[in-house]
Amino acid sequence: MMQEINRLLISQDMRVTAWTIVAFVVVYFLTIFIKNFYELFGFAPSKCWLDAFYLWTLVTGIFVSRNIIFLLVGLVALFIIGRTFEPLWGRYPFFRFIVVEGMAVNLGITIIISLLYLFGATSLIRSDFSGVGPLIFSSIVALKLHYPTRPVVSSIPALQWFTYNDLPFCLLILSIPFIFVEYLRFIFFDAFVSLFVAWGYLRFWQLEEEITPLPSIDVEANNNEAHVNLMDDFSFSSLFPSPIRPLLTMPASLIRKIEDWIHRRHRLQNAPATEIGVTNIETQLDGVANAPAAVPIIDTAQLDNPQTNQDEVPLLLPTNTSLSEPSLTSEFTSTSSEDFKLGLSLLNAQEQGLPSSSSDALLEN
Repeated sequence: MMQEINRLLISQDMRVTAWTIVAFVVVYFLTIFIKNFYELFGFAPSKCWLDAFYLWTLVTGIFVSRNIIFLLVGLVALFIIGRTFEPLWGRYPFFRFIVVEGMAVNLGITIIISLLYLFGATSLIRSDFSGVGPLIFSSIVALKLHYPTRPVVSSIPALQWFTYNDLPFCLLILSIPFIFVEYLRFIFFDAFVSLFVAWGYLRFWQLEEEITPLPSIDVEANNNEAHVNLMDDFSFSSLFPSPIRPLLTMPASLIRKIEDWIHRRHRLQNAPATEIGVTNIETQLDGVANAPAAVPIIDTAQLDNPQTNQDEVPLLLPTNTSLSEPSLTSEFTSTSSEDFKLGLSLLNAQEQGLPSSSSDALLEN
């Protein structure tokens, strides 16, 4: 184990994993030799608002181990998680995953336990939830995203049907009995909250940075794995088995609407602004970019002053846009309403083949 840690310390691809393992070991010894260290940095819901206001424990709690057994379990889990995802995502996204997921899961646990406390379940508010549990269960959801068709136990042919796509929900079901064991209640809450928090993080944050799911680092397994569809194969209902998905129609449709709204906002924010010759335009006319030709709008200032610079670019409108629509006046804020109406009248007179005397009459009016 120590040789692997030394190798990771000089590895560019797994540096975050190595230093995270070192941080776990250092924090554990600090809890032994420094008095009240565990009280200051260990996580319990009551420390965030009831007994104290130690909000930093939402993050530091994932680095604090209760005893040597939990420390060893955490080190092995971190090594496996880091070896799987840090080369896949990169150093910064993996470090963000550790910090954001740990904080978000602990915050979710605090909210749920606090609500239970307000309704009379007072025994959970001071329970110890420190440990690497949020990262373990969150990484299982990430395995579902990137390796949905890979068997969990590939060495046993009889279990080839059990894939990572089914693993998160199965672990949630298996964690339910732990809620009746006082010392192990944190396992259920870690699994329950991590399932939904990790899905939200990966779905709305991690995947926004990935055009397509990243391929497997295992070349042989990658040949048999299908690409994940971002909208369907990792939807909210995909967290649950097929037989119970019809029961989730209403929440799943609501979450899908939220997904569509977020993606529309994301596309609008990243879309380049289109300049069509007018300043201070807040909205863009449909079809302007694909207009085949354009019609100049005549400015009365140019009619009064024939010496106007001919190099100035006239204001352009698409020919397939109806000039009689009143909504167009709100699009071109740099032209006054009177001049705009006058220009429309002159164009209509020219299109109808009226004599120039009619145009002069419009100018005089």
